[in-house]
Amino acid sequence: MLTLDFTEQLAGFFKQNKREHDGLLHYSSALADNIRHVQLEFCNTPKKEEDFASLLRMNTGTLWHKWLDDNFVAKFDNVLTEVSIDEWAPEHWGGTLDMLLQVDGLWYLYDYKVVNPLSIPFVAKTGGKSDHKWQTSGYWYAAKEMLAKKGEDLSPLIQVCYIPAFTGGQGGNQQPFIAVFEPTDKDMFDKNMTARTNLALKYREEVNESGGGIIQDSLVDCNMYEYKERKGKIVRVPHWRSKFCPYEGMKQDGVEVCG
Repeated sequence: MLTLDFTEQLAGFFKQNKREHDGLLHYSSALADNIRHVQLEFCNTPKKEEDFASLLRMNTGTLWHKWLDDNFVAKFDNVLTEVSIDEWAPEHWGGTLDMLLQVDGLWYLYDYKVVNPLSIPFVAKTGGKSDHKWQTSGYWYAAKEMLAKKGEDLSPLIQVCYIPAFTGGQGGNQQPFIAVFEPTDKDMFDKNMTARTNLALKYREEVNESGGGIIQDSLVDCNMYEYKERKGKIVRVPHWRSKFCPYEGMKQDGVEVCG
C-alpha cells in the first residue's frame, strides 16, 4: 500500500510558488522591514526552513490574489493586474503592484492584503499598516510615472483592501476593510529609499570583498536583543521576538544574536 506524507507533499507544492532571488530590493519589504534583514535578503543570505503554517499563509494569499485578478479582469475592461514596476523603479529596486483600475478616465491603485481578522480593527483605527503605506506609496510613484508617459492620470488616493483569511475569534472582524490614504510625502519617501539602498549596497560590497562573510562592519545591529540579570551579571540575550526571525543565529561581538 502506498503511504504518502501529505503534509510533506503540500509543503513541496507551496515552495514551488516562492519567488526566486532576483538581486533587487523589493517595495513589499525593503522600505519598512528591519534594515538588517533588508541587507541580508539583498545578499540572498540563507534563511531558516519555513514551517508549514508559514507556507500555508503565504499560499493562501497567493490564491486570493489569483482569484481576485481573474474576477476583476472578467468584469472590467480597463484593468491591469500583477503590474511589474521594475522599469519605473529606481536602480536596484523592483516590485509588482496588485491592480490598476480605470474608472471614468482616471486610474486607481489597489492592493490586496489577506490578514488575520484580529488585525482588521487595528487597521480600521489607524487607516492601514505603516509598512503597507510605504510599500504602496512606492507603487503609486512608479505607476504615476508609468501612466504619465501614456498621457493618463492616477488618482491621488491609494486603496488597500484587507481581507480576513479565516473566521475571526473574539475581537475579530470578519468583514473586509478598505484603507484609503494618500502616498507618503515624496521627499520623505526618497530619503528612506536612498538610505536603505546605500546600506544594502555597502553591505553587499563588503560581503563580496570578504568572500561571502555574513558579519560585516556595515551590517546594521539587529536590535532584537535585551539585557537581563543572570547569576548576578547583566548579560545580553536574544529578545523574545528573535524566535520569529527568518535567519539563523549569528555571533556578533561574541554574543549569539538573531539574524
